[in-house]
Amino acid sequence: MKRQKGATLLELLIYVAVLSIIFLVIGETLTTLIFTQEKIEARKTVDRELEFAVKKIQQSIELASAISGSYPSNTLTLTVGGQAVSYYVSSGILEKNTGGTIVDLTSNKVVVAAGSGNLFYEIENPSANPTVQIKMKVSYISNDPQLQNIQAQTQTSFALRE
Repeated sequence: MKRQKGATLLELLIYVAVLSIIFLVIGETLTTLIFTQEKIEARKTVDRELEFAVKKIQQSIELASAISGSYPSNTLTLTVGGQAVSYYVSSGILEKNTGGTIVDLTSNKVVVAAGSGNLFYEIENPSANPTVQIKMKVSYISNDPQLQNIQAQTQTSFALRE
């Protein structure tokens, strides 16, 4: 009796099952890698935006000749080079207003809020220059519930150089 060339139905089913398992593992691995990359990008965005915002506020504070307003407050008003400069949050975006010119310091990818209480505090010390304390929290905006909890916050202080 001659042996026929080809695969039996059982061999074909085993082959399809093994391939299905391999593709399933590859698919799960790719899904995990993509989600991990999204998480890393979200974390970088939050950290970068918080760092940039604090650095811009720090630069203004160190160049300021005076702090205006009453504190604690969600608006910081400084006099820099004889001009009023204000920092505040509008619709979750940190904004800088210099003489009526408004510049967004954060993007619409994040929401900025007070870390606890208010954003800005004035620390008065008769023997030192006026100091501004910042308590800021930046949260990532996403429809994915696992990315919504990505946030960073800072509490830092900077003194006027006078």
